Amino acid sequence: MKTTLLGSKWTGLNPSLLASIFPVDEKGLQTDGPTVVSPPLESTLELTANWQSAFEQSGLDARLPLLTQTLQSGIGAAAFDSMGKATGPDTTVGKLLEMAAGVIKEGAGRSGMTKLNSTQIFCGAAPVKLPITLKFRAFSDPASEVQEPVDQLARWTLARQLARDGTVVSAVKNLSNGQGLLKSLLPSVAPQMVGLRFGGYLFSPLVIESMTYKLTEPRTSSGELLQGTVQLMLASLTALDAEDWNRSRRGLPSQLWNN
Repeated sequence: MKTTLLGSKWTGLNPSLLASIFPVDEKGLQTDGPTVVSPPLESTLELTANWQSAFEQSGLDARLPLLTQTLQSGIGAAAFDSMGKATGPDTTVGKLLEMAAGVIKEGAGRSGMTKLNSTQIFCGAAPVKLPITLKFRAFSDPASEVQEPVDQLARWTLARQLARDGTVVSAVKNLSNGQGLLKSLLPSVAPQMVGLRFGGYLFSPLVIESMTYKLTEPRTSSGELLQGTVQLMLASLTALDAEDWNRSRRGLPSQLWNN
């Protein structure tokens, strides 16, 4: 496998503190191409599981909200009590209203929520999000230590190729040039998938959702970057499971449908 290291010189820095980003194929295996190396200034790993209370709307609170809210707040008892006093406590109606108020008071502070109807169920998981900030600085050669790794990250973020013409025009041109049907109908090429190796873990395949870096970093008199800070938002191609996490710890790519 042919690979070229792009990054600044970090002589004396423990290799375990360096993050490596490299191109991978659809199975998450490293391919020929450059590897960008940098110490992360900051990075987090976001694992998200979607849990929902599917039975939340099955209780009495959801079916008769006005009634249960009136009982729980005690407003109903107060209303019956007031009407009983207005009618007269010695009258038949007044006694009935007083009895009703006593019964309704039992509902004050009560709720229809239970452990059963508040039980959550697993409804899925989102791809893993991995924001990371990389640092580059020139020691002897600004072009190779800063500009080239920044440019490579930008190339991986962007589509590898976008057709200049519309789908129909591109299809006609490609078919006339001997291209296959699918290449003619889908003339553009998606961005390169990458892998990340850091801290004893391998996360692969990943996609770069966004890249941000400041254009106003210090530069040489000829305009070359002296340092650069790049913020990447990486995301796994699919949601991961526990076995994928074990594989990443062993330096293996995620288990996909095609591997």
